[in-house]
Amino acid sequence: MQRDALECRGARSARGGGEAFACGPHSLFSTDYVFDGSKERPYVEDDAVNPQNVYGRSKLAGEQAIIAAAGCHHLIFRTSWVYGSRGKNFLLTMLRLGAEREELSVVADQFGAPTWSNTIASLSANILAQSIGSDQSDWWQQHSWGYRLTASGETSWHGFTEAIFELSDLEKGPRVKAIPAVSYPTSAARPSNSRMSNDKTTASFDLRAPAGAKHCGCARRRIERLNIRTFF
Repeated sequence: MQRDALECRGARSARGGGEAFACGPHSLFSTDYVFDGSKERPYVEDDAVNPQNVYGRSKLAGEQAIIAAAGCHHLIFRTSWVYGSRGKNFLLTMLRLGAEREELSVVADQFGAPTWSNTIASLSANILAQSIGSDQSDWWQQHSWGYRLTASGETSWHGFTEAIFELSDLEKGPRVKAIPAVSYPTSAARPSNSRMSNDKTTASFDLRAPAGAKHCGCARRRIERLNIRTFF
């Protein structure tokens, strides 16, 4: 939380000195945490923001800083439930706990789209590459906006966990017990609905994100190649 608070102050400082952003196009990766999660349908670009924790507020402040900077063309990519083969993330945590425990209790009433970090890298690189073979000034003028960058489909944390163990090589995976979010309090409030529509991204850049479950398997195979287990 201290680090998030520092990020938030840094974003406010950047917003106060907008000239730092005025030198050229910028890309920013943001988060579903800018929303409060109360909407029943997937969030779209024009939905009202209402972050419920410091992390969400810091990301929103960064978005606002870039948007407010005079002459700053930008792409803001909001993503969610990011996992990968390195670092600390939900996929690696579940694989580690699944090897240690016979039963795991996982929240089943928060929903989103688990998104592999490679998916984010591939899609964003493809989008930025589209600006290269065209009049860059016109391209950025036409496309400066916020977009969603998540895997397609949706599931709960409980559903994601079940998919992880279905695709894992554990001889006997743990029992996965579904629990409500109130039974697993966290220091930072999490949105109950993190689903975000990719329709605008698809229409603007002719790109379609793959399903999260499919790439969960790809990430798992990459973990095996990297021998990530040695770091548990």
